[in-house]
Amino acid sequence: MTTPSGRVHLRLLLIPLALLALLAGGWWAIRPSGPELPTIQRSGLHRSVELRLDQLIEQLTATPTAASAWGELAVLLDLHQQPAAA
Repeated sequence: MTTPSGRVHLRLLLIPLALLALLAGGWWAIRPSGPELPTIQRSGLHRSVELRLDQLIEQLTATPTAASAWGELAVLLDLHQQPAAA
């Protein structure tokens, strides 16, 4: 609705904005989170392997449902004798 001067009522703008905020909040609450990271034993790992491990964990934190990052992590852990975590 508009006033006689042609201005839109502030209340009419706030209602759709509030509904949009609720929708965005609901999406944020139910977004996919992916599985939890396994327990990884870092003792005895070469520094370069630890750096790659950190990179993969960062990727999984950013995109927890990315299958390629999970696969690379599993291969890395399996190659370094951690089959339970892999």
